[in-house]
Amino acid sequence: MALAIARVAAPPRAAFAQSTSAGDTVAVAPAAPAPSPRVGEIGVTGNHLTDADRILRSFGVASGARYSADAVKRGIVKLAGLGLFADVWVEKAEHEDVVDLVIHVRERPRIARVEFSGQRKQEATELEKKLAIHAGEIATPGAVQAGVDSLLKYYHDEGYARVHVEAVLDTTAGPSQVVVRYVIQEGDKVRITRLAFEGASPAMAPRLRQHLKSKKRGFFGGGEVKDENLEEDRQKLEAWYHSQGYRDMR
Repeated sequence: MALAIARVAAPPRAAFAQSTSAGDTVAVAPAAPAPSPRVGEIGVTGNHLTDADRILRSFGVASGARYSADAVKRGIVKLAGLGLFADVWVEKAEHEDVVDLVIHVRERPRIARVEFSGQRKQEATELEKKLAIHAGEIATPGAVQAGVDSLLKYYHDEGYARVHVEAVLDTTAGPSQVVVRYVIQEGDKVRITRLAFEGASPAMAPRLRQHLKSKKRGFFGGGEVKDENLEEDRQKLEAWYHSQGYRDMR
């Protein structure tokens, strides 16, 4: 059996044929490609709160370097990764052998201040302690919603089961700034007036009440509805039934 080995030769370099006055033909190599232009001035626009020097350092393309579209793309990715801008793009202007660049940024708004309205029972200073956002920070949708969730939990723990909290953003505070206003409708405190156990015999009710942290309202008050107490009560009742042999109880 014969073994055939194939080898692919490298393509010859392109050349131009040129005749001399004596009639001889001389091969002339093609001219080398012209070098890419150099980066000229680099400007920044659209920044109201972010220092231009920080933007230029993060961009990573230096004036005087050879222009590279890939380097510009990498610089845009770096700026977007800072989390400070909602949008970033670069405009270029070519003249002779120089490319000038202008970095355009659209900043995410920062919190000018946090306000509360509608609350009657709770002081604003106490509510502000429940928030993780403060003036000067970036106002991201997630951070603003986290404030709503924190206030709801605080009010529920205080017995305001019907509270409603809404976040309103006021963009008239200044360029790239926003006022975060939490509008609160507290409602009345909800009290427990009766404890009932569906699916259990009436004779079991007194024993089951002994395992509950939640209590009905008495002469001296009490009876607050708290989410954490209700969850703890559910777990205690389930554990007690399991200890009595009711393994499928839910």
